[in-house]
Amino acid sequence: AIGKNVGGHLQIINDLFLDDFKKQNMDIHLAPQIKAVYIAAPPKEAENISLMKSVLFDLGFKAHFGDDLRRFLEKRYKLCPESVFDDQIHDFLSLVEMELCSRSKVFIYSGASSWSRNVNMERQVRRVHLLDVSNEKFLD
Repeated sequence: AIGKNVGGHLQIINDLFLDDFKKQNMDIHLAPQIKAVYIAAPPKEAENISLMKSVLFDLGFKAHFGDDLRRFLEKRYKLCPESVFDDQIHDFLSLVEMELCSRSKVFIYSGASSWSRNVNMERQVRRVHLLDVSNEKFLD
């Protein structure tokens, strides 16, 4: 249900982008559209995130999460000694996820998370937080 609710919310935002371009008589093909989603969540939530990815895909969104990022990094840094990679990967993943979230069009945050608060502060400083919303909005 959460994936469906998030997908519906993102579609509303996409529709608003299109409506704004129409009102300004701008080429709607140039309107920003959210097509991909990155889900930053603890690894223990992998099963739930996989289900959410599937629901978002059915709604027309490509979704990625930590497992996808880790596989990418394993390929990208395959020459890194395994002991170094394994020792530092968790911190590195978290930092990359923070950067992805801080640069996104929309950030759905967890109010109880210090990680989310750090991303929120970064987004507020850069004034890109106007479409951000708490994950509580999507709970049934």
